[in-house]
Amino acid sequence: MEFRVREYRAEAAACCLAREAAVEHPLSSRSFRKENEQKKKGGIIDRTFIYKQQHHYPTSTSASSSHIEFDDAASGKGTFVDPLSGSAPESLASADKKLVNFFEKMVLRGASDEAVEAAAKEWDAYKMLLMKKYACTTINTFTLSTASDVISRSFKARGKSLTSVHLKELDDPEKNAEEEVKVISQQEYVMRLCELNNEIAQAWQQNERVTALKLSIKVARLLSDTSVPQFYPTLFILVTDIMDTLGSLVWKRIKRKAEFDDEGNIIRLLPEGFTCIDVPREAKETCSNWFYKIGSIRELLPRIYLEVAIFRSRYFLDENPLNVCQRLSLMIRGLADPLASAFAHLYLAHCAQALIPYEKGFLITGLSDYITLFQRVLSGNLGTKMMKSYHEKRMYVRLMEPVIEWITRCIFNHADQEMIIQLLRDFGVQPNEWKPTQSIHPVSVLVHFLLKQLPATVVSTHALGLLKLVESSVDLSMAQYLNYRLLGFKLCECSPPGKLRLTILNEVLEVVTQYSDANEYLMVLDVYIDYILQNNMVFLGSGAGVSFTLTSFALF
Repeated sequence: MEFRVREYRAEAAACCLAREAAVEHPLSSRSFRKENEQKKKGGIIDRTFIYKQQHHYPTSTSASSSHIEFDDAASGKGTFVDPLSGSAPESLASADKKLVNFFEKMVLRGASDEAVEAAAKEWDAYKMLLMKKYACTTINTFTLSTASDVISRSFKARGKSLTSVHLKELDDPEKNAEEEVKVISQQEYVMRLCELNNEIAQAWQQNERVTALKLSIKVARLLSDTSVPQFYPTLFILVTDIMDTLGSLVWKRIKRKAEFDDEGNIIRLLPEGFTCIDVPREAKETCSNWFYKIGSIRELLPRIYLEVAIFRSRYFLDENPLNVCQRLSLMIRGLADPLASAFAHLYLAHCAQALIPYEKGFLITGLSDYITLFQRVLSGNLGTKMMKSYHEKRMYVRLMEPVIEWITRCIFNHADQEMIIQLLRDFGVQPNEWKPTQSIHPVSVLVHFLLKQLPATVVSTHALGLLKLVESSVDLSMAQYLNYRLLGFKLCECSPPGKLRLTILNEVLEVVTQYSDANEYLMVLDVYIDYILQNNMVFLGSGAGVSFTLTSFALF
């Protein structure tokens, strides 16, 4: 067994919140700060009203019951606003009301069936793309490991009672292990997973819910086997289909228990966007029992997948789903295998997107954690068998692309302009510069999908910062010229400010003219020729061959 090497100081530094110096005392009055500012005008410190701008305090300085006037020898007469006395400012009250309404919409909207169905359709379309992109055609047979015993034993269910067969296997696993089929074909593997999905649903209909849960645990355990990485995306899709089936069955059972009694009589139909207050005590006990059962699973990976699968049932309990997502994201840190960790983050993002689409904190935390592990994959410090050669490492990295693509899509989904700009700051991107941050270190594939999700208008206003981000992200995960090309497409959709157009073009050509691959150079140049024509630029310099350099441009 291989244990993951942890760098606790580096991880602690990466998870720390960014800190900013308090320029002004948050309880000082506007007039006091303005007098200080006027007195120190032209000096070393140029103070700003940061706290007031962030919290939208009123600009009026009229005295009230909560205003205290005082005399200060250094600054003269000032006014102190006591935040603990009197009524809150109207702007603060309205801001708090907006915040409460935002969180209500963020949580309650996810409980609706319409939001879940819409997210399911989007996920089904994405799964079809993954199945086509990562179809495993080079490997025909598999050698089953101990985690795959549920696959080899599914032969025995044919022609026999489902309950008797699986309970016998669970009671005496060692005896049945001797009869296992060690090698099966890929087609048989897929077929048996589809059969297990039907068997779990059949066991549930026959009120054999313990059997269905135990089979689901065994199916989830299959994702701990990454010995055939080319097949892992297909395995993930088939296994998560079974997890989604179980989650839907649990949700329907608890909801029926909340709305009907044991004899089938209606107690009370739950309203759309219900809360835990509307749920009867018996239904809450049943829901808690399911989470207790899953929490007692020994293996970490099945426990994570099953809790994520029934995550929607959290709405029946008096718990904050936002905190649960953060806890599950931190639990995934315990998965040392980078492939298993990546797809666990993917499944968490998929299930949470349908329920709390406006919450981004746990997604950014999970992405930051995974990028830390992903960098070790790029450097080859994991000692995995797939890290022997460049081509094998590139194939291993390619398998993780859909994880980063989907998480970045979820991060920028339902995000307004202000939120997108704040997310860019988390990545260290400013309008005219890029500064490395401790939260997320940019890798080339992350930068690619970041550019892909950003609106063209935001790319235009942050063009220089994004350009510096692309320049700094050079690694094995994705070729740099693809990022320059994608950035060019975005800039053609929405041109940057006039004074920056020439600077951006010069910086791009300064890098790409150093490429040794003529095909990569021409693919980038093809996009930026359109950029030149759209912005009415004319070339005034001269050059020869592929290695020509830009000497000067003029704008009409």
